[in-house]
Amino acid sequence: MRVKIDLDHCSRVGNCFIYHRRLFRERENGCPEVLADPVPEDLRKSAENAVEKCPTGAISIEDE
Repeated sequence: MRVKIDLDHCSRVGNCFIYHRRLFRERENGCPEVLADPVPEDLRKSAENAVEKCPTGAISIEDE
């Protein structure tokens, strides 16, 4: 499983890197960055929650 962020749609609110620190971090420019690629199975629920809670729908999951 891979998590993708569409930076063209990202509003940089920060929910992903504030609540899911094992999956995302904030870059110096304020944009989120995915830390785990591919995402380990034990972080699946966290990734699904990040997708659900993203206010702009910029985060998606691609199952392999």
